[in-house]
Amino acid sequence: MAPLGRVTGRVLNGKGDPVSGAKLQMAGQAGGTQGRIADENGEFDMVNVYGGSYTLLAYAPDELAPPEPVDGQQMAWAPTYYPGIMYADSAARVLVAPGAEVAGIEIKLLAAPARQVSGVVLARMGNRRPTPPCSLLQDRDGPPVN
Repeated sequence: MAPLGRVTGRVLNGKGDPVSGAKLQMAGQAGGTQGRIADENGEFDMVNVYGGSYTLLAYAPDELAPPEPVDGQQMAWAPTYYPGIMYADSAARVLVAPGAEVAGIEIKLLAAPARQVSGVVLARMGNRRPTPPCSLLQDRDGPPVN
């Protein structure tokens, strides 16, 4: 059996300060994911990692203050792929050799314009659904919405 590896690094905000409580998800091409929460210094440690190629995604914790407005536009923290990209297909891959440690990974969270969305969810027959579960998906051609 091949030895397992390790991936370590930290998550930073737009000013370069560590982001305590950032949520991280590492996903491999062959399947399998690993999640972690950054410590008080914004640092994370993914252990028992099989050799392979991975994407690494960071989310700002809910309690993180929003980024400063830009030209009067309210901003929000966007889910950010390593090294600092909004879209998975543009993200750098983290390559882990069997038993190797990949250290010094830094993800700088990106800010995107915040948007408010409202509407009504209808059932198949056009009837309103009471308190429906909703989620907002990112449009590939537009910025992510938090």
